[in-house]
Amino acid sequence: MKKEASIKDHIDYLKYVLEHKYRIYEPMRDLNLSRWQALTHDLNKLRPSQWNPYVDYWDPDPDPPSEVLAFNKARRRHFEASPHHWHLLPNKSQDLKYQLEAVADWYASAKTQRPKEIGSFKNWYEENKDNLTIKPNAREIVERTLYAG
Repeated sequence: MKKEASIKDHIDYLKYVLEHKYRIYEPMRDLNLSRWQALTHDLNKLRPSQWNPYVDYWDPDPDPPSEVLAFNKARRRHFEASPHHWHLLPNKSQDLKYQLEAVADWYASAKTQRPKEIGSFKNWYEENKDNLTIKPNAREIVERTLYAG
């Protein structure tokens, strides 16, 4: 049986969440999304029902099947509660602002996990644009914003 998550595990995960929130703010504002949308991005990850399974899953020790199951349930709840994960669930809202938030989220996740490897939002987009699941209208806005003047 795996040991209980330590304070360090919780602090490490908090650092990750805060770093991700820091990294998403600028690209969301670049895409003319509201400050409120940027500030409230992924807030549900701070709920105990999300927090604890994520902390347990992301610590370096191997995960027993019960923790993997708990993480998968928490992740599913996060996807269901977060409109910017519209691409993962059928019948989810495909509002333009959430499509744009998804692009910023993908960038911020990559930048948070590999800060030295991932450059600017524009460079990341250029390298990844062909693999992104976004609608043509969202793609047009991202490109108009990033390639303007």
